[in-house]
Amino acid sequence: MSNSRILLIAIGKVDAKGLKYECEKLIARINQYISFSLLEIKEFGLDGKLEIEKEALKILEKTDDRSFKVALTDKGENVNSNEFFEFMDKRFVDNKSITFIIGGAFGLSSKIIEIADFNLALSSFTLTHQTARLVLLEQIYRWTEFKKGHPFVK
Repeated sequence: MSNSRILLIAIGKVDAKGLKYECEKLIARINQYISFSLLEIKEFGLDGKLEIEKEALKILEKTDDRSFKVALTDKGENVNSNEFFEFMDKRFVDNKSITFIIGGAFGLSSKIIEIADFNLALSSFTLTHQTARLVLLEQIYRWTEFKKGHPFVK
């Protein structure tokens, strides 16, 4: 997958040392298979709707129209790991890049959800944006291992 790439746009940083370590470790492993970049956008210290609208402007500045955009939202489609693997495979048939977008503490602006090519829910549970990042990275890593022919625990 030499020309393919994944970009993760995330609002805010991961603060917890253990969580940050796990995210960094997964990113390094993913990069062994496919070009992966993380772009962190600073959280605005405002209230709710105003904050997500300001964050949306920053996200829109950083998105590539040619990339397949996936917004992570609790209103998105739930998929299991095998369905996620199929989803990733299908995206790379038509697209050279996928951009995943994770909102901050207040979620994502409706603008971002509307411009996304797909809305994905990682769980029926409510997750912090930091936990959502780890879960997404884990699934992307498992997809890369699956592509290499390595089994994974179901």
